[in-house]
Amino acid sequence: MERLIGLPSCSKCGTHNEEGYNFCVKCGSSLLTKVVQPQPTQPQEKYDKIRATTDHPLKLTIGFQEPASRLELFVRLVLLFVYGIIAGIWGFVAGLANVIQWFHILITGKRSLKLWNFVVSYFRYSARVSSYSLLLTDKRPPISGIE
Repeated sequence: MERLIGLPSCSKCGTHNEEGYNFCVKCGSSLLTKVVQPQPTQPQEKYDKIRATTDHPLKLTIGFQEPASRLELFVRLVLLFVYGIIAGIWGFVAGLANVIQWFHILITGKRSLKLWNFVVSYFRYSARVSSYSLLLTDKRPPISGIE
C-alpha cells in the first residue's frame, strides 16, 4: 500500500508552499512523493469514511450515518426543487466567472482571488446539495450557500 506525503517546497521551481498543499502554487507540479507502507496483517475495520484520491487538490470525506429520518425523506423532495433552482442559477454565474477568470489570467498572468473564491463556494454548495440529494446525509445544505 502506498501513501503520499507532501513536500514543503517544489522540486521543479523551488517555490515554498504552505503545508497541506498537494500542488505547487507557482508551477502546478505535484508536491507529493510516494512512500511504500507494509500491508497490514489484520483485516481493516469497516469502512466508516470514504476518501477521495489524494493526487488531486480536492479532498472529500463522507461519514457513514446509519440512522436516517423518515420525515426528512419527504421534506427532501420539496427542498431539492429549491436547491436545484439555486444551484442552477449559481452554476450559470460561476460559469461566467470562469470565463472572466480566463480573461483575467490571459491579461494579467495571475488568478483573481475573488472570482476563484466565488467558483469554489459554488462547488462546495454543489457538493453539499449532491450529497443531500443522493441520501448520503440528512444534514440540509444552507439555502444561502454560506455556512
